[in-house]
Amino acid sequence: MKPRLQIDWDVTWLDEVTSTNDAVLNAVKSGCREGTVIVARTQTRGRGRRGNAWHSPDGGLWCSLLLRPELRADELWGLTAAAALAAVGGLRNLTGLPVGIKWPNDIYVGGKKLGGIMAESSGGAVVVGIGLNANIGSADLPRIEWYPVTSVLVETGEIIDPAVLLEGILSEFCERYGLLVEQGFSGLLGEWRELSVVLGKRVRMECDGRVFKGTAVELDGQGGIIIGPQDGTRRRFEPRPGVSLGLEASDGERAKSP
Repeated sequence: MKPRLQIDWDVTWLDEVTSTNDAVLNAVKSGCREGTVIVARTQTRGRGRRGNAWHSPDGGLWCSLLLRPELRADELWGLTAAAALAAVGGLRNLTGLPVGIKWPNDIYVGGKKLGGIMAESSGGAVVVGIGLNANIGSADLPRIEWYPVTSVLVETGEIIDPAVLLEGILSEFCERYGLLVEQGFSGLLGEWRELSVVLGKRVRMECDGRVFKGTAVELDGQGGIIIGPQDGTRRRFEPRPGVSLGLEASDGERAKSP
């Protein structure tokens, strides 16, 4: 059996917040314990990596977890991976959708973004935000120029219970969190690679204003990704601000494009 941490989750459901990460960061200042979870029906100023706005209408699962991990600073990024794996596990168990992870923190299905993870540190604690497009119809999904967006409702045609989805994600997270604490990121690496939607795919990396194109050939034990460009060299990128990855269309997909 996988190592499992027992966390006594304390879940609060709210109608509206600026962002659930903001709400939990405030809870950190108040000394709230590990296992505090805040869920909101809507977020007015939801955000993702690099400060990007996150569209958070009614019908999504918008939540944040308060963690006080006994991990080294260089291991904390593994919490993002643990949450992404937990979200994928919870979604697969509940919906059967073939959900995967687009490096470093996006939840994808069928080449479309279904959600994402964002972690922030404060006062010795880590706040992990999970945003998933659950019961959102196609008319209410954002139109993003550089990637398509979808939801569980669009993909399955069915409404799901967000409380059941959250329960499944929290259960899955306990297993990954336990592995991370006992074994470091190496304990998650096999599943992380298995559920990747980018390995072997043509990708476009943006790093500090520069663009690199190539094939994603490896995910390493420090959370980095290795890209093999056409000139034969390989470059490694870390999951940090200033670095982002996009999937390049294949020749077949380009031929289908209008």
